[in-house]
Amino acid sequence: MRAVGSEAGVLPFAAQKPKKTAVPALLWIGIATMLLVTVYSAWNAKRLSDEIKSTQAEMTAERTKRVALEKELAASKQEAMMRAIWTSPESTKIMLMPSGKDMPTLEAKWHSKLGIAVTGYQVPKAPENHVFQLWLIPKDGSKPMPSVTFWPSPDGSLAKLVTHPVESIPDVKALAITEEPSGGSSQPTSTPIWVGAVS
Repeated sequence: MRAVGSEAGVLPFAAQKPKKTAVPALLWIGIATMLLVTVYSAWNAKRLSDEIKSTQAEMTAERTKRVALEKELAASKQEAMMRAIWTSPESTKIMLMPSGKDMPTLEAKWHSKLGIAVTGYQVPKAPENHVFQLWLIPKDGSKPMPSVTFWPSPDGSLAKLVTHPVESIPDVKALAITEEPSGGSSQPTSTPIWVGAVS
């Protein structure tokens, strides 16, 4: 008897080649996907960062504009208020005479409702770390009442507004200006440089 499947050297079962695994291909696809996601995430993060920086820069610019506008508005209001005080026939005129002959005379006008406007020209600078301070001298002999502190402009001009004086005109006999440490004082620490009687 012939052995089954032995003719022509044919084996009963054909030899099979091992199947190629699909894992490496999937692995490369996964790596490529991760790289794409990483690159996209980095690009998106940079884009968002740039947008945030741009927005912050715009906000800073807007804040700067707003502050500048607020300063301009405040300056315009002060100028209008000073003009109103200066031109009103109801304002009391006060000449602030200097204690030194080389100092300029200052002028003030006091309106009972609008406040006090003090002006002058060729006003010298206060020494370093010092300011000029306005005082209201009561008629009853009590201590001087502190008011605003100020500096003249670089060109020596002075325009200062006091919107809410601590005393009313009938209660004050004089205005005085002294030189005080920066921040002002609760009581005068030097002899007045300018004094003016309130008539």
